[in-house]
Amino acid sequence: MKLILLALIHCSIAAAATQSYPPHPNVVVVTQPPYSAKGDGVSDDTEALQRALNENVGQHRVLFFPKGTYLVSATLTWPKKFGGHENWGKTMLRGESRDTTTLRLLVMLAALSEKR
Repeated sequence: MKLILLALIHCSIAAAATQSYPPHPNVVVVTQPPYSAKGDGVSDDTEALQRALNENVGQHRVLFFPKGTYLVSATLTWPKKFGGHENWGKTMLRGESRDTTTLRLLVMLAALSEKR
């Protein structure tokens, strides 16, 4: 009985750690158009992610990162102004799971490869 209870608790904790959102105008999935970030651990997603930030920061939106490894080759900025408008308003960046969603700095990977 204890083993079954522990298994159920473990499954509940694992399920709670995964984020998902229903389709909604305030939820921007960065892997979908118009941003189309890959999150494949191979492609550079910097441009897509920066564009998503530029167009959505300050508009009470959630930028959702489905599971994957998003490679970033430059500093991502959080714009205070974009398109002539102030970007004040709640914006959240959310990954599907801390274990399955990663933003990885591409420069660090290149430096590590050179050391090997």
